[in-house]
Amino acid sequence: GTCVHAEICMQPPAFEMRTPSMQSSCLVSSFSSSENNFAFPTSQQLLCCCAAQALENYKSAADEGHTAAQRILGFLSYKGIDGIEQDFVTAAKWFKLAAEGGDPHAQSQYGYMVHKGLGTESNHEEAIQWYLRAAEKGDPKSMYNMGIHYINGHGVERDDIEAVKWFVLAEAREPEIDVEGNRAKVEGLLDGDQRAE
Repeated sequence: GTCVHAEICMQPPAFEMRTPSMQSSCLVSSFSSSENNFAFPTSQQLLCCCAAQALENYKSAADEGHTAAQRILGFLSYKGIDGIEQDFVTAAKWFKLAAEGGDPHAQSQYGYMVHKGLGTESNHEEAIQWYLRAAEKGDPKSMYNMGIHYINGHGVERDDIEAVKWFVLAEAREPEIDVEGNRAKVEGLLDGDQRAE
């Protein structure tokens, strides 16, 4: 079919992620920009091109090892968007590939899927490893999830001080993140000397 937004699709992307096998420029620059801080494309960005052409381009780029395309395919499979059936196994596969390639948003999402057992076996120890990788790259959701694991002792020994540390770091990176209930819970458990640390 013909792309209904051909004039948009013909605009070159602002980054050099295109490969020789990608004949269209339907990949939008902000999907993989390391300068921005969001993990997934907006619905408007996904609708910029005909879905079939964009999906073909994402698959081609993902197969060639582009982590942004792998993350996007993971997102599409996770959500079940634009005629793509929701499939957690496929989502986990794509997120893991992007995570192994160093994408912090994919590391966070794959950690969540491993934590919850979505499309893969639930494994708190492995989830912690992925959250930690993303948190070390500044991902606030992973920092928050590290705090959750420490407060509950999932995959790590329970450590209230470590939980508070991760909650504070998450909130510093993303003030909108809801850490207040958990931080107050942990601080209530700590004695005065521990709070001072």
